[in-house]
Amino acid sequence: MEDLKELENEIRIKLAFATDQRQVEQESSARKAEGDEQRRDAYQSAARQLMGSVIRPRIEKVMDFFPNALLSPAEADTESQWCCRFQKTPEFPASTKLSFHVSPDTAIENAIVTYDLEILPIYFKFEGHDQVVAPIACLFDGRIAAWVDAKLLGFVDVYLLSQTHDQYQKSYQDTEPACGMRTGRGRATLESV
Repeated sequence: MEDLKELENEIRIKLAFATDQRQVEQESSARKAEGDEQRRDAYQSAARQLMGSVIRPRIEKVMDFFPNALLSPAEADTESQWCCRFQKTPEFPASTKLSFHVSPDTAIENAIVTYDLEILPIYFKFEGHDQVVAPIACLFDGRIAAWVDAKLLGFVDVYLLSQTHDQYQKSYQDTEPACGMRTGRGRATLESV
């Protein structure tokens, strides 16, 4: 009988220890979840502010120079991505999409700002993807704004190249009836005005 009481006590000790461990883990998990929630809220607020006060105004400034540009939020209902599409025109005969996306890292301590550029068809090399990582607390120290400015100026250089690149312009050429010369549609339209 004495052996059974000793066994029973050992089992009770193990069960009590397991219950205590489970409670400690639950409390720790609750604290972690609360901290994650606070970091997520801080990130979302900073990301919205970054998009609204840094990235979107700069995209809109570039758009002022190109009447074929359309600004639209990302396909998902979120303010973490803005995309500008440049429709094909005789002057710029390529389908172009420029976008910036902001996302958190897994620890929700840093923001990852991603730049993507698509130009179709592709006839020359260009930087189509880049990203920068910054602590959420440092998003507004000027480094992200300078990085976005550099990406947008690089985009303008690339986009202007499509305006004069032979392979793009060949698809938009007309033959001048009077002399048989081939001219770009965009240029012929401007000259005939």
